[in-house]
Amino acid sequence: MKAGDKIAYVCNMCQTVSEVTVDSPAQAMELCKEGATLTCPMCKKKLKITTKGPAKNRTIQSEVVYVNDKGEECMFLAKVADKK
Repeated sequence: MKAGDKIAYVCNMCQTVSEVTVDSPAQAMELCKEGATLTCPMCKKKLKITTKGPAKNRTIQSEVVYVNDKGEECMFLAKVADKK
């Protein structure tokens, strides 16, 4: 991702979709850093960033997931397609 790209935050807790603009590649990398936290722009609830998938085999990709304090998946992010 690059600066100016848009990301949709889809929150299952408050059932909203929020669009956020990426300021830098470093900001985008923080959105998938295991152990970090993320806050829903609408309901302001904090989520923990975790991964699921094979941790021992680095050749197979793991999936980044956003979980609440109970460990339940409650949000996903998606890059907004450019309008042409």
